[in-house]
Amino acid sequence: GPSMWPHVAAASAPNILFLMSDSMDGRVIDRASPVASYVKTPTLDALAVDGLNFVRTYAASPQCVPSRTSMLTGRRTDQIRAYSNDNGLTLDPTGAPDEACSRSYGALWCLANGKSQAAHTTFFDALADGGYEVALFGKVDAGANILSRYGPAPTSTGFHGGPSIPIVTRAADIRRPSKPNPLRLTSDRAAHVHPEDWRTHNRCIDWLAAKGVASREPSAARANNGSMGTDRPWFLYCSLNIPHPPFKTNSTWLQSVDEPAVRASQPPWPLLASMHPHDSYMSTAKGVGDDQPVFTDFQVFKVRRTYYAMVAETDYLLGQVVSACKDAGLYASTLVIFLSDHGEMSMEHRQVRSR
Repeated sequence: GPSMWPHVAAASAPNILFLMSDSMDGRVIDRASPVASYVKTPTLDALAVDGLNFVRTYAASPQCVPSRTSMLTGRRTDQIRAYSNDNGLTLDPTGAPDEACSRSYGALWCLANGKSQAAHTTFFDALADGGYEVALFGKVDAGANILSRYGPAPTSTGFHGGPSIPIVTRAADIRRPSKPNPLRLTSDRAAHVHPEDWRTHNRCIDWLAAKGVASREPSAARANNGSMGTDRPWFLYCSLNIPHPPFKTNSTWLQSVDEPAVRASQPPWPLLASMHPHDSYMSTAKGVGDDQPVFTDFQVFKVRRTYYAMVAETDYLLGQVVSACKDAGLYASTLVIFLSDHGEMSMEHRQVRSR
């Protein structure tokens, strides 16, 4: 299908390093927010100082797939009808049904649903059509056959296994946990945390290093040896899953957390009866309702401290990717963008997971 944006003037376009995380509390890089004091984030702070920091930007949805499909298409959630994590973009730009959608719902449903979405082209496609070399590593989670249409190593389909009983019964107000108690997902002594994100980080660094070497070769040599260093601008998507739950960390990252500041920020724990029905429903669904054991102040603190330690790990991994871009001699000609698909409640307002 046609691009939603005019074609990029590739000859004068910058390279783009697109850094992404999942469930990042944006207040950690808002110097006006007390949350910024909870954890050290030197990489994100440096990017904010060196560029523009949109601290009042809101995600289109507090869920991964709806937010990411909105980001990739430039459409609101209601326009693309991607309301939950079991339904991304059902068609690709050619009109073919997404493979994961077909496995979960059947090709006929995907074709019909795709017509109602009326959006199948992503900004990945717009960039590729405009002459960019597009390289994807890590979590995409949006559908549209992106995993099979792009490389080298994108992950997450955007359909999460298809229909989910806890999701499709929400309208019936059936109140029961659909996620585990967060304490079951929390560990501050994990030996090897988030190996999938370290693999993504390594792949992004290796890609940039190879691109830097190739960019220093004469144009004729690149053409002759098939090098990845073409004269086209490139777009590198480097997307981590952390600090998305489960909450896992260790002393390496805990040392970046200001524990007294996190303790002092102990959030109130409202009674479910005093909450809006939608909020009390989500508290129950996310494993912090009245059917769970009473959470002590220390248990709430432990979840929050572990989350902010994961933020520190995220900052470190992304920092190494930015350093690799600089070491490759590419930083001066590269636009660096960082964003997250949504935030994290981390036990505030008796909520956990997406914000």
